[in-house]
Amino acid sequence: MRFEAEPGQGFDKRAHFDAIPVQYDKVRPDYPGELFADILRYAGPDTAMNALDIWAGPGKATAFFFDAGCRVTAVELGVHMAAFLRDRFCDNKAFQVIVAPFETAMLPEDTYDIV
Repeated sequence: MRFEAEPGQGFDKRAHFDAIPVQYDKVRPDYPGELFADILRYAGPDTAMNALDIWAGPGKATAFFFDAGCRVTAVELGVHMAAFLRDRFCDNKAFQVIVAPFETAMLPEDTYDIV
């Protein structure tokens, strides 16, 4: 699929799915469980870790990190996708969403165990 900007429009391809977070969540495949097993094995045995989910999208990785006992900060470019994330994980008090491009997000240093 190819996305092109309309003349005079600054279309950011990274934000394309922001307008359709529910639909994107339905078609976005899950990550393989082995990937997360490797991440946790690499990170070590401490399950009270702070995870940073960059470009969190609909929260496929976010859900895994919560299941592993992590506190999660998600950085999400789109305001609609961020609202979807907040709604999806509203019962989890160990969750924060920062709406910003990752490149300009204000993140504290020495805070995250998993990125």
